Order: sequence, then C-alpha cells, then structure tokens
Amino acid sequence: MPIEYSLAHGGSVIHVKVSGRVTTADMMAYLNALEADPEVQSDHISLFDGREVKEMALDDDHFQKIAEKEQGCPHKLIARKLAFVVSDIESFKLSVRWIQRAEAFKESTMVFNDLESAKIWLGLRR
Repeated sequence: MPIEYSLAHGGSVIHVKVSGRVTTADMMAYLNALEADPEVQSDHISLFDGREVKEMALDDDHFQKIAEKEQGCPHKLIARKLAFVVSDIESFKLSVRWIQRAEAFKESTMVFNDLESAKIWLGLRR
C-alpha cells in the first residue's frame, strides 16, 4: 500500500509514510481508514512523509475530493497542524496547492524538504 500511517502519543500524532505511485483512490482509502480509526484524536497533528513518492497520479478533481472528504468529518480528518515532507519540486507544488485549499478550513499546513525541520515545526523535536 502506498500510504501507511501510525499513531503516537495516544492518537494525537499521525505519522504518514507515502511511497511509490500514489493515486486519488489511495488518498481516499487513507482518509477512510483514519475516519474509521477510533484511536485518532480530534486535536491531532500530522506528519506526512512523502520523500519516497515516485509518481503522483491524481484525478483532475483530486483536491476537491480530498477537501470535501475532510470537511465531511473535520474532527477526525482535519489536523491542527499538518507538515508535508517532500523531496522533489513536483511534490512541493502539489503540497502548495493543498495548502491553498486548506487555508479555507483553517488547517495550519507547511511544506518541508527535511524531516527534522518538519518535526520541529510540529513540536515533536526541539
């Protein structure tokens, strides 16, 4: 599976590991799994590690679908803080497109090119 996640700190931290080829269907499956997971806390932070992504094969309406899904279950799917960690310019551009959408529903989001900086911003490291 190209998207896997683990929980820490009693479900208040979600670490997402993304690799290989990622589709809109993969993202929707990930969001469905989060929504169904009883351990995910409503006031969580998310570290979305996409450094191993090789291809983003997204539907034309990808961002609209993701936004609608998240807004349909905001207490489980909208993070208090979301950090994207990417390794290439295309992933960076896609992350910025998401940030522009996320601003509408007050999801504090940043893009990083290294894991340690993302952890510091999230408050996971000092």
